[in-house]
Amino acid sequence: MNKSIILISFETISIFFSSIFTFACGFYVLKISHSGSTFGTYLAILAVITTVSSPFLGNLIDRNSNKLILITGQLLSISILFIFFLIYNDEVYTIFLVMVVLVFVDSIVKTTISSNLKFITGDYLEKVVSIRQTIQSSSVLITPLLGGFIVALIDLKYLALINMFTEFVAFLLLLLLNFRSGNITSRNQKFIHSFLDGIKHLISINNLKIIFIINLFINFLCNSLVVGLPIIIINHLNMNAKYLGLAEGTLGGAI
Repeated sequence: MNKSIILISFETISIFFSSIFTFACGFYVLKISHSGSTFGTYLAILAVITTVSSPFLGNLIDRNSNKLILITGQLLSISILFIFFLIYNDEVYTIFLVMVVLVFVDSIVKTTISSNLKFITGDYLEKVVSIRQTIQSSSVLITPLLGGFIVALIDLKYLALINMFTEFVAFLLLLLLNFRSGNITSRNQKFIHSFLDGIKHLISINNLKIIFIINLFINFLCNSLVVGLPIIIINHLNMNAKYLGLAEGTLGGAI
């Protein structure tokens, strides 16, 4: 049970503060550039990184020590946030760079944690899954609201410093957990063969293909709101971060 509590604490700290910083970065991209196309490109790059990296990360996790992967990812997050704090001077490209790294690390953490849930929680798996889902749903609603007020009070570089501290706390919690080691059989398989086998297996399941198509359509509709709403609020209505946070929190709760 103690391990489950540590895991939930780790995810709560990591998700909430990272989400607030992510909200702040999106707001600053629009505020600095005043360009809808730049903001759309920013979101597209982050989405592509998440999508493209997922299958490769799954294979990496199967082959290597999961704890080492997570520790490396957390240290990378802490380092890039500290570098951002030192060099940021209202440039959009620095926001792009820091978010590319953070989104990639976030994919590593989420994929690794998900693949180790049963190993960490044991008999408490169902309870932990339910609590994790509640935390994730709450973050979608709460973090934009908090982010809107916090961004109005604290500069982005200092938000990065705060996020660096919370990531360090999450790193310390991570050290208290045990994770699976790499699979020896997976290590001996060539990556391309393992990847293609996974693709063939997914294609062979008709129900999954239908789910993928439906999800693509739903994501397209939702992302039109995700991209368009901040542009309208910041660029056309000239409202501040508080109103953007309220709007995104309401949208997240509705979706």
